[in-house]
Amino acid sequence: MNLGAKYREAGISITNFIGVGLVSFRMYPSGIQSAIQGFGKGAVLSTSTLSPGTITLIAIWVVGLIASETALLFTNTSWAMPLFIGYLLYMLQFFYFVRYIGRFGFFMPILHFFSALFFIIVMLYSIYQVVFLRKVSWKGRHIHVGGKRNL
Repeated sequence: MNLGAKYREAGISITNFIGVGLVSFRMYPSGIQSAIQGFGKGAVLSTSTLSPGTITLIAIWVVGLIASETALLFTNTSWAMPLFIGYLLYMLQFFYFVRYIGRFGFFMPILHFFSALFFIIVMLYSIYQVVFLRKVSWKGRHIHVGGKRNL
């Protein structure tokens, strides 16, 4: 996003075609800890670059996702079917997304509650780092964020 913003500032137009068939790499080859640190370092900080309208739409989407994943908790209630339909709609959306953004296997969209759980953990970790520690960890380094720097 930062690179795209710099291009726009310089008057260079940008277009995102998601990279299907053009780019292939493993984003975090060092494993789950590397992925958590990588996503966690920018998860909360990057929201400051978004407009309030965009944040609102993302929040609505995430709340709907998490709500749909509670369908099994409401099995014998009138909420079960609407939540299950929501789960299926999110599953279809994930099937669409993964065709263009990577190789996640067939079951990731079906069992997307694991991805949502990972997302929640990363967001909480990011909030903890930014709000309480005032630093983020990445590739063995600690980077100070916000406020006055303590030397």
